Amino acid sequence: MNNALVPIGLIVNLVIWNKEADIQKILIGGSLIFASLALNEYLNKRNRSKSLLIKSIKAD
Repeated sequence: MNNALVPIGLIVNLVIWNKEADIQKILIGGSLIFASLALNEYLNKRNRSKSLLIKSIKAD
């Protein structure tokens, strides 16, 4: 839940109070966060499949 507070705060500042923001920097930062989450998910899936393969080899 805490991870949602920063994006919600940005939306509130931009929409309700019309605070000036550098949209380009926000988009770059959001893109970096999204890319890191996607890379993490990819690496976790790859490592999970390797560990399952190793476990199946040891079980034989």
